[in-house]
Amino acid sequence: MGDLRTVKSKKLILHAFEVLLQEHTFEEISVTKLSEEAGISRNTFYIYYLDKYSLLDEQFSWFNDMCSRTFGTSLSISNWTKFLDELDGAGAILKNLLNREENQWVREKIKQIFADQLLENYTQSFADNELTLIGCAEAMAGIIERWMRAEAPVANKKKTIETLTLFQALIAKDESF
Repeated sequence: MGDLRTVKSKKLILHAFEVLLQEHTFEEISVTKLSEEAGISRNTFYIYYLDKYSLLDEQFSWFNDMCSRTFGTSLSISNWTKFLDELDGAGAILKNLLNREENQWVREKIKQIFADQLLENYTQSFADNELTLIGCAEAMAGIIERWMRAEAPVANKKKTIETLTLFQALIAKDESF
């Protein structure tokens, strides 16, 4: 029974975070606002999260895990399709953060996740060339950001997948840059 309550409470908190981000900046959102929007007590919030930053960290951790699964498997269009499908279905918080005025730190975090995953999975490609690593991470993060911010993500999905697959193919080659 406790697990069911945990799942329900976390869903309520995540939904509240998503709703609040549509009208407020991250800095304007407080634990009190999150709790009120979720219909839970502040104490319940603190059972699951230390503060609003740990809630945000959980979202970036989820995104990092998705990137890890995608880069850690064989190169394929279906892997990038799964990545975008999952991001489209559960990435509303990141989308809302990217659509805010103060989104530079979100962009930087996403780029860093891409850089970390590229380095972890393709060490041979970037062994002596940090600049190429940063460039590839920025390009791939930019493609994802552009897709997430698009008015018609479904229409852009095929091109986005093709571009990400092409980048991964270039990176996955056995020679260093």
